[in-house]
Amino acid sequence: MTFKRPHTISIKRGNQTTTYVNGHPVDNSLTTYTGIKASVQPLSGKDKLMLPEGDRTRQIKKIYTVDEVLVNDIIIYDSEEYEVQTVQMWQGNASSVNHYKSIAYRIEGQ
Repeated sequence: MTFKRPHTISIKRGNQTTTYVNGHPVDNSLTTYTGIKASVQPLSGKDKLMLPEGDRTRQIKKIYTVDEVLVNDIIIYDSEEYEVQTVQMWQGNASSVNHYKSIAYRIEGQ
């Protein structure tokens, strides 16, 4: 997938395995993937109507990538962090390629 004006983002992802120390779970370390090309867009009014009412005033982005994105990934875009809430994988056809559409909420308090 090529984007007319791609943005470069980074993704922070927690390791999928849980480690325990003295029987208590320990925070998983994060792996950061950098240099990912993406199309980052604000939500349209129609998109916002699909959100829970209390979320409609939050800063939320639609992010399209060809790289895999998972729910709970942290996307770093324009020096701000966004937590991925939903991911849809789109299967390409003859005129397009597989890509991911993510909805990510800005992490408050940074």
